[in-house]
Amino acid sequence: MTPSTSGRRTPGTALPTARSRSATATQPLITPVRLPTATTSITPGSRASKYVGMTAKQLSTRTTGSSSPVRGSNERLQARLDALEDENRRLMTDASNAEGSLSSLSGRLDSLTREQDTAAARITDLEFSLRTAERTVGERDSTIESLERSVQQSVLDVEKVRSEGEARARDIQSKLDDKEALVIQLKEIVEAKEGLESENDAVLSVKNTEISLLESRVQKAYIELEEERRELGAQVDELRKAGQETIALYEERLSAADGRRYELEDLISSLEEQLRMQARPQSPASMARKASSAMEIDNEALREQVQHLHKKIASLEDALEEAHLTSEREEAAIHEKVAHYKEREESMRGELSDSEKEMERVMKSEESARLRIEEIEEALRENTVALENARAEIEGLRAEIANLESIAAGGPQKAPNRSAAQTTGAYELLKAEKSELEHICKQRDEQLAEEREASAVLRQALDERIAELDATRKKLNRELPVNGLQDPSKPSVPPSPSKHDLATAREEIKGLKHIVQELQMENTNLAQRYKVLESENKLLMSETEQLREDMKQLEDNIEQSLLREEEALQAEEDAAIMAELDQLRKRLSDLEMKHARTVHDLNKEIGELESLIESKIYREDELEREVERLKERSARSQKKSSKGLPEEIRAPTSVASSASKMSQYSDSTEHGGGEVCEICERPGHDIFTCDLLNDDRPLSIGSSSGLSDTKQDLYCEDCESRGHTAANCPHSLDVF
Repeated sequence: MTPSTSGRRTPGTALPTARSRSATATQPLITPVRLPTATTSITPGSRASKYVGMTAKQLSTRTTGSSSPVRGSNERLQARLDALEDENRRLMTDASNAEGSLSSLSGRLDSLTREQDTAAARITDLEFSLRTAERTVGERDSTIESLERSVQQSVLDVEKVRSEGEARARDIQSKLDDKEALVIQLKEIVEAKEGLESENDAVLSVKNTEISLLESRVQKAYIELEEERRELGAQVDELRKAGQETIALYEERLSAADGRRYELEDLISSLEEQLRMQARPQSPASMARKASSAMEIDNEALREQVQHLHKKIASLEDALEEAHLTSEREEAAIHEKVAHYKEREESMRGELSDSEKEMERVMKSEESARLRIEEIEEALRENTVALENARAEIEGLRAEIANLESIAAGGPQKAPNRSAAQTTGAYELLKAEKSELEHICKQRDEQLAEEREASAVLRQALDERIAELDATRKKLNRELPVNGLQDPSKPSVPPSPSKHDLATAREEIKGLKHIVQELQMENTNLAQRYKVLESENKLLMSETEQLREDMKQLEDNIEQSLLREEEALQAEEDAAIMAELDQLRKRLSDLEMKHARTVHDLNKEIGELESLIESKIYREDELEREVERLKERSARSQKKSSKGLPEEIRAPTSVASSASKMSQYSDSTEHGGGEVCEICERPGHDIFTCDLLNDDRPLSIGSSSGLSDTKQDLYCEDCESRGHTAANCPHSLDVF
């Protein structure tokens, strides 16, 4: 047993043989060295001459690097040993031949002995290199055996993975077949639902026609009841009219009887007077008796007539009361029938609305079931695609396993050429694929478990719904016949057989009961169908919940991405807003500077205008003083005019000058043409070019008018006005 690099002990079969061969090969090489009298020589061009001058390390590297396979190197070493043995034999023959020529070769003996020593040293080096080569060969054999074991283990693992993958594939195929069968069943159910929908549509159309017939019957019965009520009202009115006529006749007869009585009394009184007048000799007692007897006879006759009329009135009142009572009873019976028919109509309408709502619910559930079936089909398509991908992966794994088996079966010579890194990489790849397949199978198992739980929940809900529908059906079966019958506690008024046909009413009631029974049967059928649809709906609701959860996850992801995008956009917007704020701040600073400049310019202009206003005020004061002086002069001239002529001659000149001045002022104010100075109140210039601002005293009118033409030609560059130059500008000291 030789120790290997991996720690295992492998049987050393090749090493003893190599050692024996080396021992047998080296013994002849050593024997010539021990002959003291032998003289050897190496012929040039022989195989031994190739190894002359080579060290043991060179020989070991040459032997180890000459061939990569270990067995090939062993064979080459064996060939070299055989060659060395041949050389040894040849040398021995040469030495035997050289014994005869010892005299000639004695000088070369020392050199040959030295060469032999070197050859012996080289042989020992070769033996050492051979031992190291044998050791490396043993180590390589042990590594090859470990690699073969690892390959066998990997092949076993691959077989196991392949068997597990095939088992999983069979399970997935069976699940896929189950799902396909479920899809087929769902398609059949959908087709059955479509057939049921068509049947329900037909049933609804039949029911609608029956309801329209019932409505027409109820309308006809209502019309007949209205006609009967009108007829009864007409009869009551006729009875009332007859009673009123009898009462009027009775009153007429009473009035006629009273009139007759009064006439008879008058006649009796007239006859008594006539009798008194004609037969006075008769005794008054006899006359009174005769008159009283006649009166009694008449009174008896009248009393009998009055009693007869009272009897007739009483009989007519009784007949009128009976007519009132019969009419009231008939009206009450008619009202009860109308109310009963209205209640039946309301109940039928309520049942119709309930059935319509139920049909709407069934249609909605069918629509949701269709959508769910489409979603299930889409999920099944995705599952089939995933299964196809898994099958493709399994086929790829099978191909790789087949390649590995073919490589393993190709012989032990090709297996060592495959590096350990490649085998470990393949093994890791197989493990990863195995884990992926296990994960996919776990997902499928979880989906199947969830579907089974959802189906159990749906079955439980379906059982509860069936119990509720049975309870409602029983309740309807108890209530409908009670609503169809008449309340026995109410007193039934027998209508007149000529106007109310009880047979038709009973037939209608029987028909309505039959319709109600048919509706009950249809309701039970619809309840059963509804149970089936409800079970399918429950099956589909669980899948909708799963899809909703997936949608929620997607929405959360989308919201997170949107939040990130919004944050990025917000940051960009903040940066843009900050840049805009900086620009606005710069603009605001520029505007503030401009505003400050404009304020400074306006303040400067205001100062200039204030100076002008002050100068104008000063000028107005001067003009007022001048007006006062002129008034004083005019007063003095008036005083002097009263004293002498010379003063009279002077006064008109001053007055004329003042008058001319006032006339000029009036003309300027009247015409208003051109510019008028507000200081001197003369046209042709303004307050800036007025000459009165330069002098303290006012100029005379004549001189100003004489110089006005010359001053209009002058132009000032400072104030940009005419009438003066820049040297004589009145604003040079005030403004500028």
